[in-house]
This record gives sequence, C-alpha cells and structure tokens, in this order.
Amino acid sequence: MFLFLSASCSEKSSKKTQEKAYKETSYQTIYLVRHAEKMIDGTRDPDLSSDGLMRADKLSLLLQGEDIKYIYSTDYKRTKNTGKILAQKLGVEIRIYNPSDDPLTTILPAIGNANALIIGHSNTTPKLVNKLLGKEKYTSLDEREYNKMFILRKSENTFTDSVQTF
Repeated sequence: MFLFLSASCSEKSSKKTQEKAYKETSYQTIYLVRHAEKMIDGTRDPDLSSDGLMRADKLSLLLQGEDIKYIYSTDYKRTKNTGKILAQKLGVEIRIYNPSDDPLTTILPAIGNANALIIGHSNTTPKLVNKLLGKEKYTSLDEREYNKMFILRKSENTFTDSVQTF
C-alpha cells in the first residue's frame, strides 16, 4: 500500500513539474482576428452591432488569461471596439497599425517576445497571418465570417499556426 501511495504522489509531483515546465516554455503567441460583426449603416466606419459587442466580450473572456501585453487595431471603430473590452480588462492601450505596412518591420519589433492581439479585416487579417508565416496559406475571409481566430506561436524564429472558432 505504501508503494502505491508513494508511486501515486510521485506521479502527481511529476505531472505538476511537467505542467510548470510547459507554462515556462519560451514561446510567443500572437492572436489575429477580424473585427466583430458591424452595423450596416451605409458608412465607411460603422460601429459594432449588438452581435459584434457580444463577440467582442467573448473574445475578451477567451484571451484575458493569455498574458497579452499588446493589442493592435486598424484605425476603424469596429476594429478598435472589438479589442476595447479586453484592453480595459488588461489595462493595455490599443495601438493603431496600418495593414499596408510590413508587420515584420513594424509590429514584431515593437512587441518583442510578448503576446499580442492584432485586429484587422476580412482581407487584411489572413494576409498578415501569411506574412508572419512566410507563406501563402490563408485567403480572405467570407464577408459573413467573424468567428475565426488565427493563433501563431513563435518558438525561436519559427511560427506555427492554428485556427480556432469563437
């Protein structure tokens, strides 16, 4: 019986050590999303709809524990408001970026090895992901598609990617 308890405690201790080592693994995570649902008001700069506000809240709940130090948004109400709830929770300022600029020379040097959220548009977000990956993998999102989150993990100088719906 003592042997069983000893082995069980040892196994739990080993598992905790592995979990701690995993959390301390040095990698950076960059989350990229398209803005949440927008109002259809005929303007170039609409705000978020009620569905968009709910999705922005859901995004903040998903990412609030991910140690995000930087939030980047294009200079539109819908993109800024998609990240606003999370920014307020984290006490982080939303920084404006131009999607035409090269993220390898603008955003990446600014964030260093910190985790970040980048909010863009149906056409610019996949392009930005491709640029960071160094290959053409993703195409523009459908105009009705607001629930994809691209997750890029960088270890050393290589990004791996995954896509999550939310």
